[in-house]
Amino acid sequence: MKKVALITFHLSLNYGANLQTYATSRVLRDMGYDVELIDIRIEEKSSWLQNLLLYPKKLSFAGFRTKFYPPLTRHYKSVEDLRSAPPHADIFMVGSDQTWNYKITRDIEDAFLLDFGPAQTQRIGYSVSFGDDDWRPRDNTHLERIRKCTSVFFRISAREMGGVEIFRDLLGRNVPNTLDPTLLNDKYPEITGAINPKHNIVSYKLVSDDGYYSLLNKIGIELGRDVRLLGKLKPEKNFRYEYPQNIREWIRAIAQSDLVITDSFHGVAFSILYERNFLVFPGNPNRMGRINTLLGNLGLTDRLWEGEYKEEEILQLCNNPVNYQIVTSRLRKLRAESLDFLRMALNDAP
Repeated sequence: MKKVALITFHLSLNYGANLQTYATSRVLRDMGYDVELIDIRIEEKSSWLQNLLLYPKKLSFAGFRTKFYPPLTRHYKSVEDLRSAPPHADIFMVGSDQTWNYKITRDIEDAFLLDFGPAQTQRIGYSVSFGDDDWRPRDNTHLERIRKCTSVFFRISAREMGGVEIFRDLLGRNVPNTLDPTLLNDKYPEITGAINPKHNIVSYKLVSDDGYYSLLNKIGIELGRDVRLLGKLKPEKNFRYEYPQNIREWIRAIAQSDLVITDSFHGVAFSILYERNFLVFPGNPNRMGRINTLLGNLGLTDRLWEGEYKEEEILQLCNNPVNYQIVTSRLRKLRAESLDFLRMALNDAP
């Protein structure tokens, strides 16, 4: 059994980051590989008050990781530490999420570029992402360094079309577009258990404004549905306060709803996996590439609402359900192509 040492954002306090870590590991293990997570961490700075408020969420996420994650390597405190004693593996692999966004990885960027370990160990990047739609290297020296590191990768794919273009135009390499790893699996019953419809509306909004919550309240009233807010640290007027939702409950809340409203990529991904009606109200306009790519590939661009809120038109869209007979067929095709890429990359690695 070959061993894959996987590096990704495995300890982030983010639902999508933890789920894509698990999803990648699950796919690799299903393919017959031994998987180990490279334990190098990005510091998420927070105040003492935030640490106190986030403590219940940290505990629930830690429980999920203990139950579902593969083994971790020793904890590496720096890139130098990783280079001095790299994990023993047949393949080094960098997974999805914004793992090539240097604004996030900062001083440990080289770890995510797999610039460590024996030269003969094969390197693979699956659905890597640069994060920002307008990504640019810091300078020419930085660009040349990335080119040098990526040139030795055996296979690479990108999660969004913007990444495909960056590889082609800046890094001189043609790479395919593949699905986020959470979409490589067909639902997650081992996490959720049975799904029973709640017939409510779920909002998972990372970037919001007062106008959004006013609109959300009106949608709930017009549709005669209770509205549940996911992932909110602070309460919002007119909405029931729930904190924290663990990862299991986050998926279940989406899967049990009638309508999901979100600006999160993984909010969209899990709405599609569980065949929910959904709307996307963009949050950060510079990070919409991955959502735009997914919606475009599945013929779902009509689910994206941009510009000022127009209540009547939005309500019409809420009442216009997604045709999942078409969407699911397209998703299965993309899933098969993405799995074929990953399988060939792993199996063909010398």
